[in-house]
Amino acid sequence: MTIASAESLPYRLPLRQQWQSSQGRLGERIGWIIVLRSDGLTGYGDCAPLPGTGTETLEEAGTWLERQLSRLRGVAPETALESLPSTAYCPPAARCGLETALLDLCARLANRSLSHWLDPRAQGKVRANASIGALDAHTATRVDGALGQGFGVLKIKVGFGQVDAELRALKELATNLPPGVSLRLDANRAWSFPQAERFVRGLQGLHIEALEEPLAKPDLNLWECLQMLAPFPLAVDESLGLFQLEEWAGRAGAQRILIKPMVVGGLRPALSLAKTVRQLGMQSLVTTTVDSAVGVWAAVHLAAALPEETGAVHGLATSQWLARDIADPPKIKGGVIEIASAGGLGLDGVGQSLSQ
Repeated sequence: MTIASAESLPYRLPLRQQWQSSQGRLGERIGWIIVLRSDGLTGYGDCAPLPGTGTETLEEAGTWLERQLSRLRGVAPETALESLPSTAYCPPAARCGLETALLDLCARLANRSLSHWLDPRAQGKVRANASIGALDAHTATRVDGALGQGFGVLKIKVGFGQVDAELRALKELATNLPPGVSLRLDANRAWSFPQAERFVRGLQGLHIEALEEPLAKPDLNLWECLQMLAPFPLAVDESLGLFQLEEWAGRAGAQRILIKPMVVGGLRPALSLAKTVRQLGMQSLVTTTVDSAVGVWAAVHLAAALPEETGAVHGLATSQWLARDIADPPKIKGGVIEIASAGGLGLDGVGQSLSQ
């Protein structure tokens, strides 16, 4: 069986409101859905570059995809998958989209879910944190909504205002949280070391699950100082590409690594990275870059294929930020996503809806 057709379908998805971080604002997601067909089955992948997170530009992704897709017709999916260039020589979001489509097609041909195709020990469900967005005047309302949906970990972006003002707002929020609910904070590299130190000290006594990317100028020694102050994990996200992963070995600088498939170049490179992270004694969590339903489902299957991370709470609840989507995103009940046994990603009709 070989690939009968390969195409990329462009999309533009507006957000319900701007996605804000200390690095800027995002009002829409632009990308392509990769559609591969073979033996009556279709594989889908999402390519949505976001340079601010570490991917290539839209132009770079489009050029690479056009060249790669032109070579796939008549090639067996397994052969095409094994022939993909390594991440060192590819724009990561484009490679992620093409690899996901090939993996989806291979898993469908094998009549297995993508997560079980990646790892037979894959979990049947994964946990997700609520994506509350930026700390602002409407945060409490969004928190109430997330609590009503049963989320136990609430992720809030910080680093927009004065440290002391944000600490006061967080303390007010934290005092009203039900037992067992905690806050996951993301500073997106907002602070100098003195600011980050003051923030970490000010969080003492609150139910904080983790703090992501506190330093504007990442430094391993300063990370280590902050982690020694914090009774919760510090997490590496945007700074991942600034250091060799082995540089974190044996240090107390961070306890958690966030893995974005769109940034690392695909699901299999993400699995390899997660394995190395475990060997270094740290935890891996999967998160998205506010992707389409195809990208989010791919991240869900990846998270499920990390059996060593049982009970981990991943960053997968971003679909509600989109005003519209190209397929049905994961349903999250009580902070949990269940994965059906359907082949591949479990999505159908994505290409038809885009072409209409």
